Amino acid sequence: MDQVLNIINVNKKFDGTVALDDFSLEIPRNSITGIIGPNGAGKTTLFNVITGFLPLDSGKIIYNGKNLGRMPSYKIARTGIVRTFQQLRLITRMTVQDNILLSFQNQAGENLKNTFFFPGQVKKQERRNREKVKELLSFMDIEEKASDLVEGLSYGQQKMISLGILFKFRGKTEKFEL
Repeated sequence: MDQVLNIINVNKKFDGTVALDDFSLEIPRNSITGIIGPNGAGKTTLFNVITGFLPLDSGKIIYNGKNLGRMPSYKIARTGIVRTFQQLRLITRMTVQDNILLSFQNQAGENLKNTFFFPGQVKKQERRNREKVKELLSFMDIEEKASDLVEGLSYGQQKMISLGILFKFRGKTEKFEL
């Protein structure tokens, strides 16, 4: 069967405490897989290692034929593996739209030279980003929340915003499903 994710003999220790001990798992393409276990079993550590938030001590993580083992987290995210956190890391005193706009990378307006010498380019990119935000919010069926402060949203809506930011980053909103 075609495997989308292969985790092969992964090990991770913290100051002598073994969090993952020769852990292996194959996840077939187009499947749903759950990881269950008691507190301290290594579930979060596994996700942190897969997504590059923690370096693995040994073993391999292969996603779509690509070895993620020593790849930094931002490059892993660009391959399509992303995660959210229980603490959503949104700026609650800002609007939904502004939280999403903050997630765009390599903005022309971040460069002082562009701001002074190419203001038209900066404004054009900002308009495109605002359109992308509108499309994303429409896709998630919460466009009416664009101007709402994040702190006024339910946890589920905040989680959706967090997921939307991740999928916006990948440029794959057509595959966004809840």
